[in-house]
Amino acid sequence: MHSARSCRFLLACVAAVVPAARGEGAPPAGGGAAAEEAVPPPPQVPSLRRSGITIIYGTPDGVRIHAALLLPETPPAGFVVMLHMFGQDREDFAALAQEARAAGLGVLVPDLRGHGDSTERAGEPYHFSWFLEGDFRRLPDDVAVSVDAIVRRRQVDGSRIAILGAGMGATAALAYTARV
Repeated sequence: MHSARSCRFLLACVAAVVPAARGEGAPPAGGGAAAEEAVPPPPQVPSLRRSGITIIYGTPDGVRIHAALLLPETPPAGFVVMLHMFGQDREDFAALAQEARAAGLGVLVPDLRGHGDSTERAGEPYHFSWFLEGDFRRLPDDVAVSVDAIVRRRQVDGSRIAILGAGMGATAALAYTARV
């Protein structure tokens, strides 16, 4: 484990991506030619299961965490761990992870315990629909082993790792940072 002094963490709760941030906002109010133009479909984003490197690591209670690791072309300027919502999986962050990698960041996007491909604990099936209170209390362990996976790979030092989460992922990130 890394020490709290060696790590700084940026926490964010992601609720929505605002298209206006890239100049792709809604058509102007009141109609006009711009309002009648067809809106192109969103670009297809490659699956993280196919476009990232899949790494697998374990938690103290035996959950096998599957994660997508995306590395930029050059050494990463920093790293972001992206944590999904309850009932979802790493694919929720596919577009954002690709954009972060294109911006020069390394990205790790795990399927948290009981979600996506992380559905095995101590050799037995494990699914989020079976969660009890103790399972939610162990989510910070998923964050800890994810951060440790980055630090162990020596991709970047621990002080340049940000944790971004949505819903359950944001709660797990906050609980993790309260522990370190």
